[in-house]
Amino acid sequence: MTRLIVVSNRLPFALDSTGEDLWTVTPAVGGLVSAIEPVLRERGGTWIGWPGIAGEIPGEPLAEATRNAGYKVVPVALSETERDEF
Repeated sequence: MTRLIVVSNRLPFALDSTGEDLWTVTPAVGGLVSAIEPVLRERGGTWIGWPGIAGEIPGEPLAEATRNAGYKVVPVALSETERDEF
């Protein structure tokens, strides 16, 4: 079975800091996530994208958000300048 690789502007969720070492994970809504995520869950694959935060990507919240995804997630880090100019 062929695995699917998705490269998009965003991951299927967003991380947001609610304080020092406190994070929330918000599932993304929209056509791409609705259409592709079920396929990735069933067949496996990789989703590459930005997690919605600038700077260093925290490992623990990312691991928690993807623990039962059924596919690999590869976050792309952006600096604050890159985010602001995007």
